[in-house]
Amino acid sequence: MNMSRHNPHQIAAMIRELATLQSQIDAIQALFKEQRGIHTKREMKQIARQWGWQIIEGSGKHPTKAVRGHLKVILTGHGDGDTLPKKTFYKTLKQLASPILQELEAAQTEYLAALGFYFFEGNGHKFVSRQEFDQLKEELSAYQTHNQQLEEWVETLEEEVNQLENEKKLLEEKRKANEQAVLEMLLGLETKNAALTAQVQQLQQQIQYLQEKERIAAQQWQIVMNAQRQLANEKMLEDVLKRLKKLQFFLHQCQAVVQQLPALWRQPIQSFLDKMSSILEADLEGSDSHKRQLESDADGTD
Repeated sequence: MNMSRHNPHQIAAMIRELATLQSQIDAIQALFKEQRGIHTKREMKQIARQWGWQIIEGSGKHPTKAVRGHLKVILTGHGDGDTLPKKTFYKTLKQLASPILQELEAAQTEYLAALGFYFFEGNGHKFVSRQEFDQLKEELSAYQTHNQQLEEWVETLEEEVNQLENEKKLLEEKRKANEQAVLEMLLGLETKNAALTAQVQQLQQQIQYLQEKERIAAQQWQIVMNAQRQLANEKMLEDVLKRLKKLQFFLHQCQAVVQQLPALWRQPIQSFLDKMSSILEADLEGSDSHKRQLESDADGTD
């Protein structure tokens, strides 16, 4: 749109629209400044409708919602006469007002830009928008801050250079005044350095010794843990062998009792007991073999 074509009537209309937008913004902000009195759900719904929100009544925990496009705000309370807590009322009010204020301020910015274009570029002057002006202002502020930091840094460096120069002069004067004392001091420093080096080497040797002891202790601890697990496995195996042998004893008793039964009953029961006996003997043989293997591992033999 070519803003230079606006006539005075259009400019006046934009100014009136700006005033209307500002009065709407002031009216919304005035609600937050009051923050007193008793507020009900009915009052909240009236304010929402005035601001262009659609009120939808439903069911559930939060039956009432204010909808505006894709935005939704829950209105607490069940009945319209319910009194809302002050904190809840103004929190909901802020949720309702936030998008409205954004739209009003965006429209205000658009009208201001249009007026600025008309009054500046329409009269042959370069127009800078508020956004560009704020950006330039921020860049200038950042440059000034950076420049001030650089100046402070330069001053600090100059002070350090002067201090170093003074120290250099003092050292030069001391060296010239008593060169022998400086040499003795250097020799003393070398001696201390050698002593510190020897102490460091000694500490490193002690650290290596302690690390070796720690490694040996860890190995011994692992051996003890393996021995404990071995003993636990042997004990468990002994318990299993005892139970299997006890079960074998009871099985032999059952076989003796079965011999007293008639042949018609004895044959199927004897066949079942024979199968159980063969399975039990195989388990005992495997358990004995496993036990011998554990004992061999404990003795360190194959």
